[in-house]
Amino acid sequence: MSKTSTAPAQVLTADDVRAIIREELATFHNAPSPEAWTIKQVCDYLHISAPTFHRLVGAGVLHPTKAGRRTLLDPAEVRGIVEAGTFVKFHHDKRK
Repeated sequence: MSKTSTAPAQVLTADDVRAIIREELATFHNAPSPEAWTIKQVCDYLHISAPTFHRLVGAGVLHPTKAGRRTLLDPAEVRGIVEAGTFVKFHHDKRK
């Protein structure tokens, strides 16, 4: 029987665990930003209904991320489609 040495277990503090989780989330490509908006927040910002929101997603105008059961969007992306005029063009084309 051979002897194996074991290193003492490292004790992690709460801050260590938070730092590890942040590092892991940063590598996860679909991780929502801490400021991510919900569907309701996007609808309120754009003054649209939930069905219109889903049409925008289906048309590829918006790109939501799933976080568990929640659907989240990057506020910068939502503002970007408004500034670029993509939202206005889509919204007016559907009203005809």
